[in-house]
Amino acid sequence: MSVGVIGMVTCGSQAEARRLAGALLDAKAAACVNIVAGIESHYWWRGKRERSRAWLLLIKTTSARRARVVQAVKAGHSYEVPEIIFVPIASGEQRYMQWLKNAVRLVIATLCFGAAVGVVSASSFDELSKQLGDEDPEIRAEAADG
Repeated sequence: MSVGVIGMVTCGSQAEARRLAGALLDAKAAACVNIVAGIESHYWWRGKRERSRAWLLLIKTTSARRARVVQAVKAGHSYEVPEIIFVPIASGEQRYMQWLKNAVRLVIATLCFGAAVGVVSASSFDELSKQLGDEDPEIRAEAADG
C-alpha cells in the first residue's frame, strides 16, 4: 500500500495558488506544494467546452492527510467545483519518503510535546489523534515507534 500521494488542484490565479499552498503547509496537510504556472485547461462546464489559464498545485502528502487537503482546498478555493484528485506514489527515494511522512505529522508531535517533553502514552496519543481526525492505525503505529 502506498503511504505517499500526490494531490493535484488547479487554481484560477497565481495569487490563489500561492494562498492555497500556504494554507496547506500551515495546516500540515502537505509536506511540499509545487506551483506549476502557465498551463491551459480545456474542459466541459455546464454543457459547453471551455478553456482557461490555470496554475497547478502538485501537493506531496500522505494518504492519511488527504481529508485535510480536501478540507483546506474547499475552504479557500474560488471554483464552484475545484479539481482535487490524488495519485498514489508507487515508490520513492527512501529518505525523501521518510521526510514526507515526518513533515506532515509534526503538528501531532508539537501538540503531544508542547506542554512537556517526554513520552506520550499510546492511549493519550490515540485520544489526541481522534480529536484531530487521524484515526489511521498506520499513523498511530508510526507515532508510537517515534
